Amino acid sequence: MFLENCCFALIVLISYAANIFQTYTHQGIYQGSVLGKHNILILTYVNQAWNGKLFVSEKDFILLEGKTLSSETTTLEFRDKTGTLQFKIFFQSETARVAGSYQGLPVTGELVRKSTNPNASIKSWLRALICDPDLVGEWKLVRETDQAGKDKYLTADDKKFRYRFYANGLLYLDFPEKKRIQDISSKYGVKYTDTSYSWEARNGKLVKSANPPGRPSYKSENFYMFKGDTLLLISPAGSKSYFLRVTPPKQ
Repeated sequence: MFLENCCFALIVLISYAANIFQTYTHQGIYQGSVLGKHNILILTYVNQAWNGKLFVSEKDFILLEGKTLSSETTTLEFRDKTGTLQFKIFFQSETARVAGSYQGLPVTGELVRKSTNPNASIKSWLRALICDPDLVGEWKLVRETDQAGKDKYLTADDKKFRYRFYANGLLYLDFPEKKRIQDISSKYGVKYTDTSYSWEARNGKLVKSANPPGRPSYKSENFYMFKGDTLLLISPAGSKSYFLRVTPPKQ
């Protein structure tokens, strides 16, 4: 009887130790897609609690709280404090598959572990977040929704609105009203100076800068993500604009 009890206790101990070991093996620094195509996710397990830090740019990050799903040590669930972003991570060797939602929209992605040390320096990986080459090219507006998700009516002119993102950081806005102003200015001999635009993408957030002639410059920011050939821009208020790719990104 004593021997049987010892064997049972040993089995329980080995099983517990294996689960603990399996849990700790998920710690580290991961690179891949969660919001957008280029993110860095740091996972730590401290005091029997999972914590995550998701970088969407060099300086901007989202703090996450996580937990192990029941006895499945290969699956973790994370969410931010507001519940705006929530997702599950399915681990397989050094890769991890992500599935969840952001502001009610589906989010999927894949991560690759770059380091098993969550305290390692991430400076070299952060450089990859400065610019997203997938934005380079031309996009046309095809749909807009308000904060409640209700479709906005698009006029014929609205449907001709286009963004052209250049690899050197320049941004060109093309819309019918601009062409009409240019034609009228030319007709009456009035010099027309267009507003110059530039852009910067720090993965997950698109920053557009405008420099109108004779007026102060200003910036606007949108979270962004891709769904196939569609670019989705999300305003701070929660309204959404959908753009269809016209030209492929330059390699």
